Amino acid sequence: MFRKPQGYPRLTMFAVRELAVWWANRVGGVDGVPLPEPLDGRERCGRPKSVPAQTSEPAPALEQNPPRSMAG
Repeated sequence: MFRKPQGYPRLTMFAVRELAVWWANRVGGVDGVPLPEPLDGRERCGRPKSVPAQTSEPAPALEQNPPRSMAG
């Protein structure tokens, strides 16, 4: 049910995937893309005028030592 067809172009698709990932990582964020003009009645939609204040409290750290199984 989830198998690729027998004639699936593995090498071609590998190249396409690698190129897409390389390009996506190279492009960066969307900060340089200007926002379009707002629609009538939606003037407040979109990016806020000011960035909310960041808290000085660090984010909770992920558990460094995950529980181990009884099998070893």
